[in-house]
Amino acid sequence: MCVQWSLAAAIFCLHIFLVAGQDWCPHENPSLIAWSDTGGTWGGEVFDSYSNVTVTADVLLDTDIDVFSITIASGASLVWSPAAEPRVRVRYILVYGSLIIGSEDCPFTNYTHISFVGAPGAYSIPDFDEKFLGVAAGGTLEVHGENRIGWTKLDNTIEKCDKGDCLYFNQRNDLSKTDISKYQPGLIVTVLDETTGLPIKYTHIRLDSNKQNKITSNVNLLKTFMNDVQDGRVVAMEVQRYLPGTDMSLIEAAGLFDYIETLADLAVTNQMDIRNVEKYDAYSLVFVKGNINQKQERLTKQTSPATDQALDSVSVIVENGYFFKAHSHVDGSDIKNSYVNVVSANFSLVEFVIDLLDDVSLWRAGDVVVVTSTDFDWTQAEYAYVIDCPNCLPNQIKVEMIAEYTHYGEVYMNTDMRAEVALLTRNIVFEGFDNDGGNDNTFGGHLKFLKDFENVHIEGAEFFHMGHKNFPGRYPINFHMCEDVDTGTNPPYIRSNSIHHNYARCVTIRGTNGVKVEDNVCFDCYGHAYFLEDGGEKRTVFDGNLGFGQRSTSTLVQTDINPVAFFISNPQTYLRNNVAAGGWRAGFWFVFPNEPIGESTGLGFMAVDEAKHTAIYEFYNNVAHSYNQAGLLIDSILKPDGKTSGNNNYEPWNDPFNSRSGAKEVKLLRFTGYKNRLWNAYISGGYITLEESSFSDSSQGVYFERGSYQWKSVARSVFLGDSLNVGEPSPGFNRSRPIDNDLNSNVQGFVFNEGPIKLRESWFGDFGDFEDNTDYKSMGIGFQPRDNGDISPRSTTEEVLFGYDDPYGLRVFDGNASTLGYTDTDTDLVSAFIDKDGTLTTQSGNSVVKPLPFHLTDSCITNDRWGLSVCPYNYAQLMLSYSGSAVATMTRDDDPSLSYSDDGSNNARFLVMRGYVTSYILNFDAPMPKTFTIKTAAIDNAGGVRIGVCIPRNANLELKINKPKKANKIKKWQSVSTLQEVDDDTVGAKYYLDTTVGIVFFKLFHNQNIDEDQTTDCPKGVCTTAVVKIKRGDLSDSDCTARAYAVYNRTIDFPPVPSSTFAPFPLDRVTPPEVWGAGPTRHGMFDIIGDVFD
Repeated sequence: MCVQWSLAAAIFCLHIFLVAGQDWCPHENPSLIAWSDTGGTWGGEVFDSYSNVTVTADVLLDTDIDVFSITIASGASLVWSPAAEPRVRVRYILVYGSLIIGSEDCPFTNYTHISFVGAPGAYSIPDFDEKFLGVAAGGTLEVHGENRIGWTKLDNTIEKCDKGDCLYFNQRNDLSKTDISKYQPGLIVTVLDETTGLPIKYTHIRLDSNKQNKITSNVNLLKTFMNDVQDGRVVAMEVQRYLPGTDMSLIEAAGLFDYIETLADLAVTNQMDIRNVEKYDAYSLVFVKGNINQKQERLTKQTSPATDQALDSVSVIVENGYFFKAHSHVDGSDIKNSYVNVVSANFSLVEFVIDLLDDVSLWRAGDVVVVTSTDFDWTQAEYAYVIDCPNCLPNQIKVEMIAEYTHYGEVYMNTDMRAEVALLTRNIVFEGFDNDGGNDNTFGGHLKFLKDFENVHIEGAEFFHMGHKNFPGRYPINFHMCEDVDTGTNPPYIRSNSIHHNYARCVTIRGTNGVKVEDNVCFDCYGHAYFLEDGGEKRTVFDGNLGFGQRSTSTLVQTDINPVAFFISNPQTYLRNNVAAGGWRAGFWFVFPNEPIGESTGLGFMAVDEAKHTAIYEFYNNVAHSYNQAGLLIDSILKPDGKTSGNNNYEPWNDPFNSRSGAKEVKLLRFTGYKNRLWNAYISGGYITLEESSFSDSSQGVYFERGSYQWKSVARSVFLGDSLNVGEPSPGFNRSRPIDNDLNSNVQGFVFNEGPIKLRESWFGDFGDFEDNTDYKSMGIGFQPRDNGDISPRSTTEEVLFGYDDPYGLRVFDGNASTLGYTDTDTDLVSAFIDKDGTLTTQSGNSVVKPLPFHLTDSCITNDRWGLSVCPYNYAQLMLSYSGSAVATMTRDDDPSLSYSDDGSNNARFLVMRGYVTSYILNFDAPMPKTFTIKTAAIDNAGGVRIGVCIPRNANLELKINKPKKANKIKKWQSVSTLQEVDDDTVGAKYYLDTTVGIVFFKLFHNQNIDEDQTTDCPKGVCTTAVVKIKRGDLSDSDCTARAYAVYNRTIDFPPVPSSTFAPFPLDRVTPPEVWGAGPTRHGMFDIIGDVFD
């Protein structure tokens, strides 16, 4: 700013340096000349809406302007005057110099409104396209509005406006009182009693005929309907679906508009908006008959019937202490979703004070706020209108609001489920004016910043109707291929803005590193809200942002069909104190490409596979609720075509370029997920720990997909089933249920799936198998139903506590094909985990397994309510792969009647007792495969297993094994003469072949042990694997068990347990430990990562 051409400017800049540390106000620059001084500034030139204006000096904007374009030349500046309220209408603004609205030290506190106007296709500016504010190389954009907190949380619950107490009539929810067909287009007219708020009568006038006599007849019906309506009655009118179907002149000729004006204005005025209603516009009117002073009319325009836009029109009056509202909702994308509504309520209960967490004393009458949903359905978010409140405390506002839903405002069991309250209105407004968009009514404005800009700082501004839905790359705020921007003293930031009702995202960062995005509100946009586009964007900081209301679209990029609030395509990202408060797919989605895609391809931002081996930089104190799928989602690979697919194979290393550098733990700290329909957290990959987190009210609290064979874990966390945040009751229930089309879906807190997984120091509450509910199961810990992924037998629980009695509630449960929502799959049946300290089962070190006889001994205890058994062993898995359709069977040597068969599509799996507790024989039905591989999991030096494999008696055999001794041919094995020598083998690769029986015996073990904290199921990540190949022999001679057990049967004494069943389990503690769970999650409450509870 201090590179100027005048002596006055030089003196001003010197003054700035001399008073460094004091406030600097850009409008005080003495070199500024006023825009309004036409003669002095512009040489007498007068601009109009066709003018292309170039600013070549330092100009003070002190008046309204309407021009085609503004170009600010390098070295020049356009500075907003705080003494004016400039309203700017422009097609585009191109900045090579500086555009300045306030400064950090001297924010702009007056009002200004910048509207980007025009239809698509009229012009195109290189690099920026059309309808934009663009900052080119060398350019500066400084926007600093009032310093008002953008969002906070409730400090008390807002109760639903109940029928008969607060709410007297709600037409949409009580059609029986009006019998309105919600499918017929036209004008809905309702007459209400001004002394009770109740409806008296209604009518529906259809006006979409192309015949004049039909329309005239229907208008006459309206007149007849209204003739006996006495003065003083409240009349509400709304357009349902659409009003005219063909020619408005037919309605005009029928006298409808004149008649409505005589009702509402007591005379024909030709001024009411009803005259301007077109197809798919939203229109509402409410008035007191005979009282010209009691009327409100609202028209929301939509210029094209082909638009995807949903519009609302709301009109309100207050009469005799009653609040009356007429509401028209028209959804042009799916007309079936349109509706009308008339509401009457107790005005004294419609205006009330709400308590908030933060100082909101700068929120003022006239502001609009949104209270987020605290239920599964994000569309329960509701508007409230701030009204004057002289006696409110700094953390209070008084609002006008008919709460159709309860908005929870409590921290319950260390789980913060308080609704967010977001301020939408700001004093600096950027609007993409869409009413002149031609056939594209989602053609707003956009801001775009290019490489080598000088400065970009935006705070305290409002953006609405921005972005171009049908033109990818045009977003409300867009950093485009700027590369490193955080090398200076004041990196760019987007801070404390309200970005709402936009046509394409909120904040997009592409090919740019080091942007700060802080304390913003993003509400109601198409596509992802906060978007890292190509996967090469590093060091982005997302801190204290709120995002909700993302809508699906297929016009931007492929993933926007299932949009999320935070789309994170690079692990070198900092996310702290953010809230994703409801929308389509998920709150936070971490999805990395193998290498950057799109325009970042080949630019060296990230090496191939660097992302999947890089630990996520920071994820701290974030919240996600009210999503159709997941709160937190870490899954899939971002492909070059913008689609996602496959397992992410996420496996972070200490050095992303060195696989031998060791696994690096990713800690996701203080995450809160609640009221997400399928999962509060769905995480693929490892080495990931969810720590000090809270999960409530979801089909599944935490679900780990394998992704990689590293550990996943949850620690010091809280799991709630059906909490006191009951939500809007689902049909047949007294609370909301997670899945609309499966109201009897089960509720699981923590889900064991694949792994290895550690669950430790976690508390479970509100998982009740209620006596009056036999329709669904609710359990603290469960297995993944209907899944083909087995569970690592090394998975563990440790120090798990329960806030309810079992059998009142289920600590752990797994079903079978006879249980609703479950099946019997082969991999399910070989799942197990270890109760490390006995806090789950009272049996320390025991394994929890499916109650199949093959897995059990007399030392096991079966809990029928759980559908599980507890055994004093650790288990391993044997995984067979082969060609053909043979069924594999394993038999226990201590009891040949105990066998298990798996026809798992050439991938048979078996759960075996490790540590040589017993031994096994493997056979196939005929014909057996010629070659098969046996791969182990959880096998090490101390915990091996001996097996015998049935082979043809005349077989020419080939054997291979990798551990503990590598022997890739049978001649490198050692043939021994007795089975005891195999049992005594400590070196490996010894086998005993009995050709009479047709069996070969060998041991599966490893030369190393698995460390307790090792991140994989095999020592050093290498699993013992054997290959058996029948080079020659009769493959139909495949079952040797009868012959083998005539010779090799074993007798093993398994000590019986004192009781074959479990006694009831009392609760451990009513509430969770104070330091478990996320606790309060107000944004910005923790300045330093650490245990603030300590």
